[in-house]
Amino acid sequence: MKKNYLASCGNWFLDRFPLTKLWNDHMAQYYAPKNFNFWYFFGSLALLVLVNQLVTGILLTMNYKPDAGLAFDSVEYIMREVPWGWLVRYMHSTGASAFFLVVYLHMFRGLIYGSFKQPRELVWIFGMLLFVALMAEAFMGYLLPWGQMSYWGAQVIISLFSAIPVIGDDLSLWVRGDYVISDATLNRFFAFHVISIPLILIMLVFLHIVALHEVGSNNPDGIEIKASKDPWGHPVDGIPFHPYYTVKDIVGVAVFIFFFATVLFYMPEMGGYFLEHANFIPADPLATPE
Repeated sequence: MKKNYLASCGNWFLDRFPLTKLWNDHMAQYYAPKNFNFWYFFGSLALLVLVNQLVTGILLTMNYKPDAGLAFDSVEYIMREVPWGWLVRYMHSTGASAFFLVVYLHMFRGLIYGSFKQPRELVWIFGMLLFVALMAEAFMGYLLPWGQMSYWGAQVIISLFSAIPVIGDDLSLWVRGDYVISDATLNRFFAFHVISIPLILIMLVFLHIVALHEVGSNNPDGIEIKASKDPWGHPVDGIPFHPYYTVKDIVGVAVFIFFFATVLFYMPEMGGYFLEHANFIPADPLATPE
């Protein structure tokens, strides 16, 4: 009786939401080239790191205070007092660096295999917009710890906007929300980092994947697998993404997690490259970092 009830509920849901169709169209019956190599791991890894950033970011906002007088101390509170807060913070900060590493490798693969060529121009354009949004997200998030490097880094970058002819000064003022880096700037960057840009990132990821699956993935040999199909409409030179590539992606994810965990537990600051030493000092508008 219970199984019948669950089956009925499942059928009711599937009649109203195309979950099975989505799975088939984008995984089980999505055909990819047979000759994917090592370089094709990094798209899936980028999606994994994005999920990590979203989840850890949500957890951090539960204890972070976007206030110039409290921001630095709230980060210290997360690190020292919140159960497992140090782990969540390091997962987020290390994940930010890992995100760029994975995305750069993904972009490099796109360049060497011509992913920007016809008919994948939109895939490339959405990818470039993703990269721009990712840089903005990282820049906004860099101010939030309110350390010395955070403060002065934001000061330098925002000052660059003032060099833009005609609109430079007004643009700098709009970005800061004040005439100097202040509490208004911190609140503005927090809103952008936590709400606005993540929504843009999620939308662009969706568009990037939909555009990719519409035209199909490229491959090292440059063969367009959709050009030759069998009587059932399946590409002759392709194989279903699931289970063939999901299994390979799981192996790639396992290797990535091993290296990610090694950095996370043994060198999360990466000698001052991931988390600069000066950023463990509260922001001081009167003293530049040494």
